[in-house]
Amino acid sequence: MLEAGSLDEPAAGSAGLPNLAFPDTWAERLAGWHFDDADALVAAARDGRHQAEDLLGADELPAGQRFLERLRDALARNRAALVTYPTLLSVKTAAFLVGQLLGGFAERSVPPLREPVIFNRDARAAAQWHTDGVVWRQPAPWAVLGQVRPMPDATDLPTTILDLAHVVADWADDPQHLEVLRRTRVEWRTIPVVGAGRIPPLSAPVLDEHGVRWHATLRQHELASAEPDSFARACQAFRRALDASSGKRDIVVGPGTLLVWDNRRVVHHGPAVPDDSPRTMIVLSAGGGICD
Repeated sequence: MLEAGSLDEPAAGSAGLPNLAFPDTWAERLAGWHFDDADALVAAARDGRHQAEDLLGADELPAGQRFLERLRDALARNRAALVTYPTLLSVKTAAFLVGQLLGGFAERSVPPLREPVIFNRDARAAAQWHTDGVVWRQPAPWAVLGQVRPMPDATDLPTTILDLAHVVADWADDPQHLEVLRRTRVEWRTIPVVGAGRIPPLSAPVLDEHGVRWHATLRQHELASAEPDSFARACQAFRRALDASSGKRDIVVGPGTLLVWDNRRVVHHGPAVPDDSPRTMIVLSAGGGICD
């Protein structure tokens, strides 16, 4: 375990990802914080008293800053990192603290998109490649994933992540599809993404200066035309490239572990589990972003 204040290289984690541990001294500090449901997390995200300095206390802020520096360095080099927290803490408390350290949560004025937290039971769409917040005007830069409830048989089920840079490198000699995905604008808010609600239209390409915007329900949009066009072919090629890439990483996120990744540069998908499975994951969109 990394000691508080250590500036050593993070330890190697699952699938070669760096693994950073909460300082031991945080456990007692955070033991009294419990965010039991989505409403409590939303309220805490809006409450100015629930900032990192209040969660940690003034005496732990230097350790918090050093932890954040290591996390940012790990994310800059790897686009993803694991964070280990004491299991006596609630996963929601641990994820909330990491989200606060990474810049907090965007305030959303449109009611259907207010929640900074998503409880996900691994519906079929989540088991396909996607990025979070595709209906945001500017998706949040970071995603923080934790396990709320495991499978009944405690089977280890991985979440798969893939740095977009691998796909771009694979297509270096044939950039045609990338160019199509960069220039073709998609009406994202006409795609039936859960939680979109009635919000202003949003037109944006799959790839732009902010990174990648991708969701399984894009398939419905691309197949709306009777004849495949260059965009549909590019989407199909992109999906095949994701599936075939050697850069995929399978990460098991279990008790005491969070997975943090760059939501604008990394695509991900969960495992395929039955819709009635009690397995529940929590994903926080952190670091800001523009929702409306």
